[in-house]
Amino acid sequence: MNCLVGGMGWCYSGFGLVITSRMKGLVMDDSTTRRGFLKTASTLAAGTLAGGVGGEILAADGAKATVGKMPQRVLGKTGVKVSILGAGADGILSDSTNKDAVLKFLTNAIDGGINFFDTAYIYGKDGRCDKNLGLIMGTPRRKGLFLATKTGGRMYDTAMRQIETSLKRLRVSQLDLIQVHHVSAKDDVKAFGKKTGVLTALRKLQDQKVVRFIGITGHSDAPQVKQALEMYEWDTLMCYVNPARFSWPALTEQLPAARKNKCGVIAMKTFGGRPGRLVGRGRGRADAATLLRFSMSQPTSVTLIGMSSQKQLAENLQTAYNFKPMNRQEAQSLYKQINSGAKPWKR
Repeated sequence: MNCLVGGMGWCYSGFGLVITSRMKGLVMDDSTTRRGFLKTASTLAAGTLAGGVGGEILAADGAKATVGKMPQRVLGKTGVKVSILGAGADGILSDSTNKDAVLKFLTNAIDGGINFFDTAYIYGKDGRCDKNLGLIMGTPRRKGLFLATKTGGRMYDTAMRQIETSLKRLRVSQLDLIQVHHVSAKDDVKAFGKKTGVLTALRKLQDQKVVRFIGITGHSDAPQVKQALEMYEWDTLMCYVNPARFSWPALTEQLPAARKNKCGVIAMKTFGGRPGRLVGRGRGRADAATLLRFSMSQPTSVTLIGMSSQKQLAENLQTAYNFKPMNRQEAQSLYKQINSGAKPWKR
């Protein structure tokens, strides 16, 4: 490994750049921002081009994405290759009751090269997200797709019930990934591994071949995420990846801890969270394609985006097909644009 900067900096390690940090109790201020985050922001992770299909993805309003080659990356220690763009559960998958529209969206996403689909037990009214994904996952088109879900249960019995329900909704008997959902300050992380804890349930399902891999998700302001990453063996981490200051702990603490253990990193909140708080014009915002490109330029395996229309799908596909990692100047400019005038961030 070739470290360029000691203390907090970046180190080359095979797959892109790894962010390292020895800072404890980090408090963001302008000087910290300039010294640290701009280095983080320029972290580059090159994707491996995979095969694609020719043609166009058409939206209802005529927008289109010319289908090219969807870059893929290895999802950490799982060894599975996943598309750098994944379908998040927000938007059409969680909200739509129009089966034809959902099927069209899913078909276009798969035909466009997306192979990573994410859901959770709680997403959508009465499990609508699971049920919508089941329109495809319960068919032969499931082959070759990576299906991830989450359980909010912290106890063995609750987790088992939620996952059993999700399997029925999704119309599948096996899952690729189950994640412990939204680890937060309320959690007793030590209890996860007890006989009555959620990890015991997930490990049993893994032994039974119901699930292949086990992961964790958490928001940026929860120190318990890093604690859990250090206490237990995980295959994946889902964390914030965007240029806003509130993502700092995820980029400098959670993500490096995950990478140290060879976890695949799944990016979320790329647009700042619902309803896309970082997307727009003017100070504090940027266009969706730039934010997506920023996320894909970090040492992540897949970036999840919730999409509400065929048009958004077409635009995001085009960004993925044309992806080129951000250089330092581009990342610095974006960081200043997003954070200029914002109040200092504290955990």
